[in-house]
Amino acid sequence: MMCTAMSIDEVLSDPLIRQVMQADRVSLSDMQALLQDVARKQREAQKPRQYN
Repeated sequence: MMCTAMSIDEVLSDPLIRQVMQADRVSLSDMQALLQDVARKQREAQKPRQYN
């Protein structure tokens, strides 16, 4: 079985994730902001560092 990462839209529309968010009282907008922030930080961490 191949494991692939879910997109932010897929995560936010997944019924099980939505139930957990509801149980934890996490809003859709807060979860979206969190996931976008993590994605941005991962992209930045993957950039090659430039040393002067």
